[in-house]
Amino acid sequence: MRRAASARGSDLLSMERKVGIMRKAFTTPVFWAGVGCVLACTMAVAAPTEATGKPAAGSGYTWSHELPFDPNRQVRKPGFARPEDRAGDFSGLTAAQLLVKLEDAADIGARRKAAQESGDRQVAGKLELAADEKGKLNAQVDGLIRQLGDADPGKREEASMQIARLWRLAADRLIENLGNADDRAAGGCVKCLTLMRDERIIDAIIEKAKTAKEARTRQLAIFALGMMTERSYTLIDRRPLMDEKTSQRLARERILPFLEELRKSDADPPMQQRIASALRFLANPIDCRPKRAEPPPGPRR
Repeated sequence: MRRAASARGSDLLSMERKVGIMRKAFTTPVFWAGVGCVLACTMAVAAPTEATGKPAAGSGYTWSHELPFDPNRQVRKPGFARPEDRAGDFSGLTAAQLLVKLEDAADIGARRKAAQESGDRQVAGKLELAADEKGKLNAQVDGLIRQLGDADPGKREEASMQIARLWRLAADRLIENLGNADDRAAGGCVKCLTLMRDERIIDAIIEKAKTAKEARTRQLAIFALGMMTERSYTLIDRRPLMDEKTSQRLARERILPFLEELRKSDADPPMQQRIASALRFLANPIDCRPKRAEPPPGPRR
């Protein structure tokens, strides 16, 4: 008992000594000078932005939408590699062999590499699929769309990235699933189509909005059309995005005339709300690109 009491007493003395040292430290001029320096540096870093997240008025700072790194020139640490980096060279495989790799449930690296290679060939106009091969590819895309509705965010992200690797090879199934009963899956389809949009995809979504029998499908198609001027980016290499000028031109020439005509012909209140929302988004595009404040030219103060 005496030893235990003695130990507790020594612990209390040790604690008191520590508190005394901390009190002395907090009252020294050197400590507060250091705190002042830290606060000054923090304020200098935070100065370009206001509480609204915009560059401060008159500061000379501007937003830069450049990515913090270039995916094509990314330098990785020695010994580190993504699963697809270890999958080998797929450039010599036929389309049928790529589909076999794409269906490999045990090897995530092979699946990613096969999707990347297939998408690369589609972008280059060098991929030709037979009818049965197209059917197998569509079955794979349907599985990825179901995965877009998974409760696990990691699985949804993997499905989204895999669709981005396949790129416009997945467009037909994405458009077909705009009316998917799963809200997450339908939203994922809209997001992917917004990213990979081109003139053919925009025309196909307009046709879907015209011919779909279900009101939900038509409304989601209109929502997708409203997103066609969104400013986006992708982390997947060699995936061309439609530029802002072309997006605005197609919105004026294709999307706006269709929405205006639909607004006059369909008096359904939910549809009218969806059309009005799409028109607002087209007029004020969402900017999803990473942003950072760039200082004004000249020496820093």
